[in-house]
Amino acid sequence: MKFLNRQLSYSESQRFETYAGLIAIMLIFFVSLLVPPFEQSRFTICLFKNLTGVPCPSCGMTRAFLFLGHGQISKATALNPLALPVALVLLVQGARLFLRLAVQRDYRLQLSPFLFRIALIIAITLSLGLWLIRILF
Repeated sequence: MKFLNRQLSYSESQRFETYAGLIAIMLIFFVSLLVPPFEQSRFTICLFKNLTGVPCPSCGMTRAFLFLGHGQISKATALNPLALPVALVLLVQGARLFLRLAVQRDYRLQLSPFLFRIALIIAITLSLGLWLIRILF
């Protein structure tokens, strides 16, 4: 086994990032199509829940993606309401990475710093709000 330690040029690094991201996104959706969804699990892979006993903001996301992969949107959103927005973001990112490979150009949505902060505050508030609701009820 040989260990290669070389500096990647900008284009090689960008190409590697694109392939890795695209493969990861495709694997997520491929697994969600192949694995049958299940309502409850006897075990959890969530380290936060295993350590504290409290569900994390993304608890249920794996099972929700399995339901999304089988077209059961209502069950997916019941498990984790953020599953559909996360899936849409992954689809858009996958399309962007595919375009980067196909036409050798990078397309990005660039927000002003003010709009970026507003979007970030909304996303964090939604995540924390849903998390508190799940913990309390």
